[in-house]
Amino acid sequence: MRNIGLVVEYVGAGYRGFQIQTSGGQCGAGAPPRTIQGELEQAIACVTGERARITGAGRTDAGVHALGQVANFHTESRIPADRYAPALNTALPKDIRILRSFESPPGFSARYDAISKVYRYLIVPGGGESPAARRGAAVLSGRALATRGSLSADAMAMAGAVLVGRHDFAAFSATGSSAKTTVRTVNRLEVRTEELGALDLGLIVVEAEADGFLYKMVRIIVGALLDVGSGRTDMEAPARLLASRDRSLGPATAPPDGLYLVRVAYPEPLADLARP
Repeated sequence: MRNIGLVVEYVGAGYRGFQIQTSGGQCGAGAPPRTIQGELEQAIACVTGERARITGAGRTDAGVHALGQVANFHTESRIPADRYAPALNTALPKDIRILRSFESPPGFSARYDAISKVYRYLIVPGGGESPAARRGAAVLSGRALATRGSLSADAMAMAGAVLVGRHDFAAFSATGSSAKTTVRTVNRLEVRTEELGALDLGLIVVEAEADGFLYKMVRIIVGALLDVGSGRTDMEAPARLLASRDRSLGPATAPPDGLYLVRVAYPEPLADLARP
C-alpha cells in the first residue's frame, strides 16, 4: 500500500478544527460539524473511491489556519503522487488547497515523524481606533486579532525571551490535553512588526518554533504577551507564570483568529518535500 504525503493550506474559519468529529457527507459537500480532516477524506474518496484515514501533523483548533499543514494517507490507487494535489483540489472547498503531494516511505507519519513546528500569530494593534485601522481590521477579520489599544512590540519581545529553551510549560497548557509530559523545547520565539502596504496597516507578528506544542500553548503565550504589550502586566509576568506551572494564574487565551500553522519540519529525505 502506498503512503501519500500532502502539504495543505487552509482558512480555518468555518471549520471545527482539523480533527474529524463525524462522518463526511456527499462528494463536494461537508456535513456539520465541518473539519479539515473530514473534507480531505471526502475528497480522497471522491478521487480514488477509497475510504482513507488522514493523519495530520497538527490538530489545529476551530478557527485556526494553516499555511503548511502536513498530512499523509495510505492508498491502493495508482495515481502518480504529484497528481494528487490537482486532483484533490477539484473536490475540495476553495478555502482548502493542497500545495504539494508526494510519495513518502511506508512507515512515514505526518504527526509522529515531525521534529519541529512553526506557528505564527497576527495582531492588528489599535484595530478599532483609526479609520484606516478599522478598514484593515475588517479585511483581516477572522485572520488576525484586532486590539483596541496600542501594543509595545519591544516589551512583548523582551518578555517572551524567557520562554525560549527547554521548560515545563504546564502553565501554558489548556485543560483537556492528552500529552504525557508538559516539557517542551521552544527553539525560537520572535515578536516583530510588519507593514501591510496594500491596507496601510501595521501588524505585530508573534512566531514560535518548538519541538512540539501543548493544547492551546501558542494562544496562551500570545495572551501573556498581549498583557505585557498593553501594560496590563509587567515584563516579568511570563517568567513568573512559567515558574508557577499553574495555568490558573495565567492570562486569557488569545482567540484562534490570528493563529497559523506555518510549516512542519522533518528529517531528510522528506525535509524539502514537506515544505510549503
